[in-house]
Amino acid sequence: MGFTIEEKAFLLECYFRNGEKQENGDWTYFITPCVEEFQARYPNRMDIDYQQIYQCIKIIVPNFRESGSIIKKKSGRPLVRIPEVVQNVRQIVEQHPSTSIRRLRQQVNLSYGTCHKILKKDINLFPYKIRVLQEIKPPDYPKRMDYCRWFEQNMNDEILDLTFFSDEGWIDLGGYVNSQNQRIWSSENPHEYVQRGLHPQKIGIWVAISRRRLIGPIFFEDTINSERYRAILEEFINQLDDEELQRGMFQQDGTTLMIWIH
Repeated sequence: MGFTIEEKAFLLECYFRNGEKQENGDWTYFITPCVEEFQARYPNRMDIDYQQIYQCIKIIVPNFRESGSIIKKKSGRPLVRIPEVVQNVRQIVEQHPSTSIRRLRQQVNLSYGTCHKILKKDINLFPYKIRVLQEIKPPDYPKRMDYCRWFEQNMNDEILDLTFFSDEGWIDLGGYVNSQNQRIWSSENPHEYVQRGLHPQKIGIWVAISRRRLIGPIFFEDTINSERYRAILEEFINQLDDEELQRGMFQQDGTTLMIWIH
């Protein structure tokens, strides 16, 4: 709880009342008598100690000498999100849409938070993340349409039972730490750390799945190459039944290439 206006006025009076004039004409003021007088005048304010009174006097005395008031001066900080500033930011972003907020704040000489507010609240912009996609060229469109028509005509319930889709993934045996979103809530720095080897162990898993069943998982430790992948496909084919071998289809790793198993 802070000081009231009455308490601040009392401390100011105590401060100047307990001053002593030196031989050279300067004045020396003492804080300790102010503390004692304040505690005697306000015995119920046991929540206020010497350091708090000292800090209060350090603030109200300069304010009084400068403005004649014990009330804290307003900062007088000018408004920065004015139309001229907003328009300047708008022009910069329109010319360079990929400009970061850190670079923008250097150009307009504003704080990071102010630039963020202008972009979000005044200009109504949103930071969209760039995604890397495969380019579709004009010859690709009819091929995609042909595949969609073929898929629609042939992918009945029976075919889906005999069509396998495959994919593989890696599992880190030493655990995975995402430093971007993992946090530890604590009042003090816990100095936690995760110990990992220079070359962490990991294992690969390959699986093929149809609507009817799943084949795998097939485990591997080495990087996938033509020899390793051929061994995986041979192990996959050896687990197919006669109907799947005769009429089945296989879509490799989610690509648009559909392979007849037989």
